[in-house]
Amino acid sequence: MRKARSGRMCPCGSGRPLDSCCGLNQKVVSLTRVRWRRAGQLLRRRLGEFADSQLYAREASQAQELYFDLIPPEIADQEDDFTMERCFEWYIFDYTLSGGRTVIEEFRQTCELDALERQLLADWVHARTTFYEVVDLEKGRWVELRNILDQTCCRVWDATVAGGVEPGIILYIRVLKVGEEYEFSTGGLALPGLYKAALLKRLKSDFRAFCRKLGPDSSRDWNAFLRDRAHAINAMVLELGTLNLSPALQSDLDLDPFEYPEQAHQVMDRLSAHIAQRITDSFLDDFYEQWIHQVIPALEGKSPLQAVQSAAGRAQVEELLRELEKIEKIRARRGEPHYDINKVRRKLGLLPEKRLARVHNLFGSGLPLESTAALFDGDLVRWDELKWTASAHAAVARQAAAALHEQGFSARQIQAAVQLWYEFCKKTTLRVRKQQLWAAALVYTVHRLYQHFIPQQALARQFGVSASAISGSYRHIWRVMKLDSSSDQFKK
Repeated sequence: MRKARSGRMCPCGSGRPLDSCCGLNQKVVSLTRVRWRRAGQLLRRRLGEFADSQLYAREASQAQELYFDLIPPEIADQEDDFTMERCFEWYIFDYTLSGGRTVIEEFRQTCELDALERQLLADWVHARTTFYEVVDLEKGRWVELRNILDQTCCRVWDATVAGGVEPGIILYIRVLKVGEEYEFSTGGLALPGLYKAALLKRLKSDFRAFCRKLGPDSSRDWNAFLRDRAHAINAMVLELGTLNLSPALQSDLDLDPFEYPEQAHQVMDRLSAHIAQRITDSFLDDFYEQWIHQVIPALEGKSPLQAVQSAAGRAQVEELLRELEKIEKIRARRGEPHYDINKVRRKLGLLPEKRLARVHNLFGSGLPLESTAALFDGDLVRWDELKWTASAHAAVARQAAAALHEQGFSARQIQAAVQLWYEFCKKTTLRVRKQQLWAAALVYTVHRLYQHFIPQQALARQFGVSASAISGSYRHIWRVMKLDSSSDQFKK
């Protein structure tokens, strides 16, 4: 044992003063605790360096694309340090590499480890980001957490978190065992406690669906589910954190539950239904994003995306969607959370004309509309009449227009894309160093606006650029133009 001295840096290697780390408000410091904490700090550093090596550069790029593809760019982007830190942590602990292991499992199998590191990793490889309810705390010292999925409890010594939360708050975070103690892996997301019931109900429903998909012989534990769905759950929590309640509902939340118990109970019921609907939308958005690529026996062994390429296939897909719509209408009549099947139709391009009109209205009618063939004769989009600030901007527009034409977009849709790019160039002082990159980013932006699915990797191969570069440029367009695929212009 060793006495703590005020003002000294903690020997565990955290970089924090001793009084706010291992020696927090204590007369003595356990050397065993110091050794474990120092081992944990060094192991995290080694893990980060291993994951960031060139050996996994391609895998890291693919993981980053997958992670951000589910997050609306208006909520979080790759310029945000907190978001990137959480993405990197997910990549290390949960993302499955091409060899079938996670980064942390690969590190455990291939790197030389001492006894403490081996013991730490034995626990860490099974650590998942999950939902904890804050049940107790001592300000500036520790928080007592209960896992809402399996009811296990742990105490985490963290002065920062203990000073910023209240009992009842729900944290979506990863907790790591370090010796006989627990630490947070990185920053987490916090939700109000009133989200708990609706959140738990939706998680359990999705877990049952996950188990059915794996089959009767699979291991039915939350760990596998939380690893497989981590990026989708993260996107859902981020969206819930931006939940905009109606002014009336916000006002009703101020009711004193003791003075108006019946009215307060009704308000909580309404709020729970509101939250449950948002959670349902988030999960089913992800489900149908995968469903449109899956082979369906009723579609003669084709996926919905493949089937809609022919008139007969479109009729078959539409029949399937009508059956799904009937189920959702029954749920709506019962007052249960339900899903708008028109979202699936938009992904499949089965609602083109209404969507087209709204995109066109958004960007204006500026240029004459005639035929797609005229696009390359200079009649549809009169390039010389557009006052481009740089010739490279016009070249990007031409490349993107040609690609969209090959992909089957209509003349009016291509015009809207060119108009979008033109307005973007006028709003920025963009210096185009690589035309193919911005052309690919514009094409990807158009697909996202129309809610069509196209992998960034496919565009990267087509244009000879990296997927991560496309992602960054696409998000720049999205932010500057203040685009929103869920706004009124894009709902129908």
